[in-house]
Amino acid sequence: MILAETRVASISFTIAIPVPQGTLTVDTGEVKGEVSVDGVVWGIAPQSRSIDVGMHVISFENKAGYKPIPDVAVSVVEGEEAVVVREYVVDEGFKIEPWMIIGGAGIAAIAIVAVAGRKKS
Repeated sequence: MILAETRVASISFTIAIPVPQGTLTVDTGEVKGEVSVDGVVWGIAPQSRSIDVGMHVISFENKAGYKPIPDVAVSVVEGEEAVVVREYVVDEGFKIEPWMIIGGAGIAAIAIVAVAGRKKS
């Protein structure tokens, strides 16, 4: 009896299909703040980038003294530019506390005073 040997060959390959792109431009007007698109930080506005078409969510940095800017959903269309401009609006109810002005320098000054004020033993 003769047994036949069976061999199986496989080939794998990847086809790169270009994803349609559009442009997304984000600005915050006169007061500049950090912007994120789909959870990825793009940096301080204005920012403009080529991006996959479809829906995207833009988030804006919260800035002390200004009302928060709500997230914005925007649709990017192939070959077109979507422009989103949101302005920071002064929060009239915002109260500046002394520690906000002093910041890190104030903490360092307090530490120096504390050390200088110690009695020598």
